[in-house]
Amino acid sequence: MSDGPEVMLEGAPLFLCKTCGTDHKNGCLGLFSQVNHPSHYGGDSQYECIKVIEAWGLEKDFCLGNTLKYISRAGKKDPNQLLTDLEKASWYLNRKIERLKMEKKSVERSISDRP
Repeated sequence: MSDGPEVMLEGAPLFLCKTCGTDHKNGCLGLFSQVNHPSHYGGDSQYECIKVIEAWGLEKDFCLGNTLKYISRAGKKDPNQLLTDLEKASWYLNRKIERLKMEKKSVERSISDRP
């Protein structure tokens, strides 16, 4: 999905920025808005998803980080994908829960096996 209307620049596709409407020939930072600070992840704000994930230490936990990512962008990247985004968040959260349950059982077994 593009950030705006596609244009051609020296044979390479380039997208017009939704924010500034330019073709970025003069180095507009909007060129990278799909990569750096995409709006569906909160843009360049203190509440940008990656900043929250890092502030909470969740970048070290793939499942919890992805859970937060999919909740934060639910319906924003594509309004028609709201349910899918929430299902993805649920999948990652359930995977984390199941792994914690397995770890707990493993610890309980090792404790009960002690003489």
